Amino acid sequence: AARYLNGSIDLMYFDGSQFHIADYKSNYLGKDFNDYRADAIQQNMRQSSYWLQAALYLVALHRYLKVKLQHYQIEQHLGGATYLYLRGMNGQADQGYYYWRPDTEFILRLDAILGYFD
Repeated sequence: AARYLNGSIDLMYFDGSQFHIADYKSNYLGKDFNDYRADAIQQNMRQSSYWLQAALYLVALHRYLKVKLQHYQIEQHLGGATYLYLRGMNGQADQGYYYWRPDTEFILRLDAILGYFD
């Protein structure tokens, strides 16, 4: 039996030069803001396989931009994925979020592996 993935990108944003995606997370990692430092978030990203979600979302954004931007160049236009852990955000620079931009080759290979369906 075939299996399907279902998901939706919470936010796509343009920072003036590149397009990125953002995903809001309400995961409980602990009661203190220190529980939402970069290392704790990275561990939760691995445990929850959010890196795979981010990779799939970036392939989806890549495919969208190829259609929508006339002179699309992946290195120039495609940014990365920001994961916003809402419970841990307090306005500090390294607090409550994780940003990841896999290398271009990874995105292109995953795009090819996923193929296209008509």
